[in-house]
Amino acid sequence: MPQRSALGELHRGILTVALVANVAVFLVDVGTGLIDGDTRAWVRAPFYVLVGAVEVWQRRRPEPDATWVLFLVAALVGGATFVEHGLGFEAGLAPDPVAATAVVFTLAVVEAAVARRRQVRLVAALYLLLFVPWTAALAISEARPPGEVLMRTTAATVLLTLGSWFVWKLRTRLEDLAVERERHVRLHEAVAEASEALMSVSLLEPLGTAARAVRDGFGVAGVVVVRLTGPTAGVTTVGDTGAVPWDRPPVEVVTALSTREPVRGPVGEWPEGIYFPVTVNGAVVGLLGVVGSAAPDPAADGLLGAVAEMIGSFWERVEAQHRLEELVRSKDELVAAVSHELRTPLTAVLGLAAELTQRWADLGTEEIREFTTIISEQSRDMADIVEDLLVAARADLGTLSIRPDKVDLRAEVDSVVATGSLRAKTSSVDLEVEGETVFAWADGLRCRQVIRNLVTNALRYGGSRIRIRVAATGGRSVVEVADDGVGLDETEGARIFEPYYRARQVPTQPGSVGLGLAVSRQLARLMGGDVRYERRDGWTVFVLELPEVVVST
Repeated sequence: MPQRSALGELHRGILTVALVANVAVFLVDVGTGLIDGDTRAWVRAPFYVLVGAVEVWQRRRPEPDATWVLFLVAALVGGATFVEHGLGFEAGLAPDPVAATAVVFTLAVVEAAVARRRQVRLVAALYLLLFVPWTAALAISEARPPGEVLMRTTAATVLLTLGSWFVWKLRTRLEDLAVERERHVRLHEAVAEASEALMSVSLLEPLGTAARAVRDGFGVAGVVVVRLTGPTAGVTTVGDTGAVPWDRPPVEVVTALSTREPVRGPVGEWPEGIYFPVTVNGAVVGLLGVVGSAAPDPAADGLLGAVAEMIGSFWERVEAQHRLEELVRSKDELVAAVSHELRTPLTAVLGLAAELTQRWADLGTEEIREFTTIISEQSRDMADIVEDLLVAARADLGTLSIRPDKVDLRAEVDSVVATGSLRAKTSSVDLEVEGETVFAWADGLRCRQVIRNLVTNALRYGGSRIRIRVAATGGRSVVEVADDGVGLDETEGARIFEPYYRARQVPTQPGSVGLGLAVSRQLARLMGGDVRYERRDGWTVFVLELPEVVVST
């Protein structure tokens, strides 16, 4: 209805101008007649009043129509001329009633072309049917030559036809532009609404709200948002999307989306539509599908591509928020774990130190040796925890320095295993070390720290048997620490090297800080190597790889 109301306002404006002109002409005509003593003005007065009444009546209607008022004016111009001729007067309303009638008729047709596009043909037909005989009658009443009548009528008809066609075409183009502009505004409003939904922190279903905005704004049957991978994998549908296995895209769709280009359907079981890739951190993880329209539309396609990018950003924020929440939770667990890990050896150190201080004279040599050994081992454990924390912090800040040199990996393994604190822990397991002397280009101190962490991890979470193998293969020096424990599932295997992450708690072991494996990988990579996890034939294997140093014989 807004378009009809605007049309009515246009007609009302035309009627207002016509009413003012009618009153002005009437006052001038009557005033001139009074001054000149010409009584013909009073003959024309009823025609002015009739036209004014019709104009006022039309203006008061909810949907006025100025077209027929202009035709009425044209008819009255000729009518007044006939009356004046009948009374014996010369034409006074218009010096040339034929031209005046043609002008008013022309205004009526042009007005119809501008304000009433759908009725312009009807009005033009009425013009041809009424104007030609009307002007002929006026010309005959004024005894005009037939040639002049024909010439004027033909010229007016041709000019009117060309003018009406031009105005009609202009109006059509303007309307098309107005419709296109309105569509663009609607599409941009839909994108803005979708963006607002995806940025909101209060909506329970931001994806559903954004999809509804796209469906309503773009005028499509349905919208589907599919997350194929990641922790938020799932399908969100709005509108008529059909019974389609959206979580199992056809191979053609997967292949096309990998090129970061939209796919137009139908494809496989998926219906007609256009499907845009959604990326997170540069990888395609899902898609935005608009069901019901696959026709190329550069403007709409560009905006839908922008919505797909917004969805990718939304998923990135959600995942970042989950990581932050997990990091905060891990930090809390870290504080608890560090407190526990330090409290246990620190309690032993403080208790034994106090015992030695208070009862030194009463203790025998063996008791003193046992107490000092325990103090040394527990202090070593605390120093290892603190060292892991310091390495992690320095690595994050980029201030951790590595001093590479030729390192004998077999000697480093033997040194770690022979350490007092580890020797006591390995007494209850079956531990074997295999391999000959193998040299690597690494930092000896950091290399021992990595091996210690891997062996400690096997002791804490592994089974009753531990195998350590030192070897050189493919230009790499390798240390493998394997245990016969239950291993890790796929999710834990992918995350075990994240800082502060602990795969599980073992009731018989104290909680760990969750930094050992993360620090080990950081150190290995800084030395040009890596640490990775494998599961082989029932064994859990952590592999340390470092650049090999070949010793010539």
